[in-house]
Amino acid sequence: MKKIILLGIGLIAGMAAMAQESLVKDVEHQLKSSNPDYVKALKDIQPALTNPESANNVRTWMVAADAALGCYDNVFDAIALNQSPDNAYIIQGSKALVDVYNYLFHALKLDSIPDAKGKVKAKESKKILKRIADRYPQLRNAGAFLYDAQDYEDAYEAWELYVQLPQMPNVQAAKFTVEPDSTLGQIVFYQGVINLQGGDNAQALKKFEKAIDMNYNNVYAYVYGVEAARRLKDDDTMVRLAKIGYDKFGTQEISFVGQLINHYLAENDYDSAIQLIDEGIAATPVDNTSMLSQLWDVKGYVDEWTGKPAEAKMSYQEAIDLDPNNAKAYFDLGRMYNNEGAQIRNDNGDVATPEVESLLLKAAELFKMAYELDRDVADGVPAILYRLYYSLGERYVDDAAEWQMLQ
Repeated sequence: MKKIILLGIGLIAGMAAMAQESLVKDVEHQLKSSNPDYVKALKDIQPALTNPESANNVRTWMVAADAALGCYDNVFDAIALNQSPDNAYIIQGSKALVDVYNYLFHALKLDSIPDAKGKVKAKESKKILKRIADRYPQLRNAGAFLYDAQDYEDAYEAWELYVQLPQMPNVQAAKFTVEPDSTLGQIVFYQGVINLQGGDNAQALKKFEKAIDMNYNNVYAYVYGVEAARRLKDDDTMVRLAKIGYDKFGTQEISFVGQLINHYLAENDYDSAIQLIDEGIAATPVDNTSMLSQLWDVKGYVDEWTGKPAEAKMSYQEAIDLDPNNAKAYFDLGRMYNNEGAQIRNDNGDVATPEVESLLLKAAELFKMAYELDRDVADGVPAILYRLYYSLGERYVDDAAEWQMLQ
């Protein structure tokens, strides 16, 4: 009786193996049809990838890779032909290319397992490595498709394969090698952007510095690198990148100047701060009034910081004269007049003298201009103006009420 039972178990196991083998063959037949449904084929092959009777077979994973590749190719063709596929379709197909590589890596691993005699025959490895090399450039495209579809996590994964694949030992040692192109630094940069957006500032900084090391000559690699370092409170790296960025791009990006000036002010090195600003002003073309305006606004800040209010007001006014749309310059100059009026009022026993009233009204007009030009820069203006007008007494009650409603 026991022999019969054992025989029954063997028959069941054999039938299960045959069933999985049949499943893989069925998927192969689907893929060889005149109009294969790759999405269905990829779904149908999934049980064979986990069933012990088929999961250790190289062919199973190769068939899965073929199905996944078909899914990606369909998406690529749809985009190339301007068929406007929806994001769900783009994401499904683009992620399938990452699956292709995962399946091929697993097949390569299985093909390298020693047999009972300890020998590695690797019958399919050459074919697998050729497939890995052939579709390598498409990883860049798949990542771009996913990024544009706002699937940043999967875009990052596709690009990570694109970045890491050329350094993989089994790929480097193969006859069929993959070569990264000149966009590799750009891809690493966009990975850093994804890290920065996701709050992984340490990894973002690594990616931006790697992109820079790859000669990715884009100002934002430095801008975002400085920002990542700032968030990490890594002052040394922040200043180092800001200095390199400033040396390479000058005043093309004002944030370098701002970070370096903040550093000099923190070190009480006021001469270096002023020297940097003056150099920036001298190096900026006269027709770039927007940048010159920003530099004069920064100079006003340094003048104010170093206890030179008259010079600060002159610098802020110069910034306004250069660019009448510089909301921050209006706000900063308004703040100077507001603080001056408040100080005189405080020194005179909280009396709103005609001089105080004149200064505060001048400040109010500047605040209004800032608010009109840029609500983000002047976010607190309604509350400031409510308190300002309220402090001037009954004649300005209506003005105070108007700005109180806008808070």
